[in-house]
Amino acid sequence: MFMKKFLAFFVVGVLMLPLAAQATTVRERTMADFSSSSMSFTDFKAGHPNFTAVAFLKDRGVINGYPDGSFKPDVGINRAELTKMVVALMGGSPDAATNKECFKDVHEEWFAPYVCYAKAQGWIDGYADGNFKPSQSVNRVEAMKIVLNAMIKKNVLPQLSTVQQGVKMPLDTDEGEWYGSFVHFAIALDLLDLHHVIIDSSGAYNYMPGEWMTRKEVAEMIFRTFLYMAERYETAWLYAEKICALPPYMQDISENDALIAWRDRLTVQGYTEDEFNDLQTKYADDEVVQGFSSDYQKYDCGTKSDTDMQVWNGFEPFVEADLWPWR
Repeated sequence: MFMKKFLAFFVVGVLMLPLAAQATTVRERTMADFSSSSMSFTDFKAGHPNFTAVAFLKDRGVINGYPDGSFKPDVGINRAELTKMVVALMGGSPDAATNKECFKDVHEEWFAPYVCYAKAQGWIDGYADGNFKPSQSVNRVEAMKIVLNAMIKKNVLPQLSTVQQGVKMPLDTDEGEWYGSFVHFAIALDLLDLHHVIIDSSGAYNYMPGEWMTRKEVAEMIFRTFLYMAERYETAWLYAEKICALPPYMQDISENDALIAWRDRLTVQGYTEDEFNDLQTKYADDEVVQGFSSDYQKYDCGTKSDTDMQVWNGFEPFVEADLWPWR
């Protein structure tokens, strides 16, 4: 049963950590694992604010250093490099024989399979002249658009809550511009590295959206977006499992006894009830998480044939491959 396999994945992940440093939620466990990574570059080591993000992406084969052993965290990234990163992370394995010749300036170069695959997925656009400009450095808002388009499919894109809609925006960001909604979304969900900004006593600051996004900033945004999506999946799964553990799905047991049994199982999984409640509170206004959880319940403890789980495939890249049964 899917829940049992998923349970095994979580238990193993928790038990692999030292007792004194056990982290239970996806976010906590990932942060604990990669903040203590042995990864290092000549110019980028543990203790750097973006170390965990870079270690995570390097572990997944998404980023590499330079031949001299450096990472160059403060160097900009071009459109071809960024496109390759998001395609690699999202599980794309583009065929070079078919993914080519998709822009006037994209033919059969090393980046062509990634760019053409991303174009086919609707993640990137070219310019009005038909070019992609692969060697051109990307600014912060261009990078933001590519990353968010690739990592959060429209069918799992949430509406911002009232609180998130009211988040304070940078002084130099015009919400009426094409990039305004991307910046608002990313800031509201804390997906951006803001180490380059200076915030005054009133909380006002400039984001400098037109400046080049550095390699460390890109890594941080991708990492935070990955954790955000994985955490939403985790929240839906946990709630679905709770509902399936209680009457009327569980028969011949009182609701009180069923609740006790669920709490015991939650503990075995490595969670506390406070952590469960915190996740439910955090995503209470996320209508996508709520809808996914509802269908999850129907699938796992109801009638599978009545539930189309393919509509939620936007979560698939953020779950271990063998733990996504809806193919």
